[in-house]
Amino acid sequence: METEKETKIYAAGKVCGYAMSTNIWRVAALMWTCLGAIVIMCFFPPWTEFYRDGNVKIIEPKGYYFIFDPPSPRRSSYSALGRYYGNPRPQDKRGVSIDFGRLALQCVPLLGIAVVMYLIQINDKKKKQKN
Repeated sequence: METEKETKIYAAGKVCGYAMSTNIWRVAALMWTCLGAIVIMCFFPPWTEFYRDGNVKIIEPKGYYFIFDPPSPRRSSYSALGRYYGNPRPQDKRGVSIDFGRLALQCVPLLGIAVVMYLIQINDKKKKQKN
């Protein structure tokens, strides 16, 4: 004969199992939304501009641009203090690059959420196969 405590635990588990199986489409929708957001973030990554001011390498955030249409670096040469030096010298390397650190900081948490949602789906499917 089951005790009252065991009956409550069984009833709570049954309710949670039922809730999981009826809301699995929400879990799947959240997982696919996270993966879609990651794809969009990879198509519009954050960019940085880099250049030299004397012996100092300066890196500035440039914003978000389409991956196949990157922003162009500034043509005029400003120092970090805002002084204008005219056109850049040939030895002053200027360019833009993807800010992979910021991109990873945006994508990794969403990827973690998507993995958790995937594991919940697998667990729910295993429960359904046992029953």
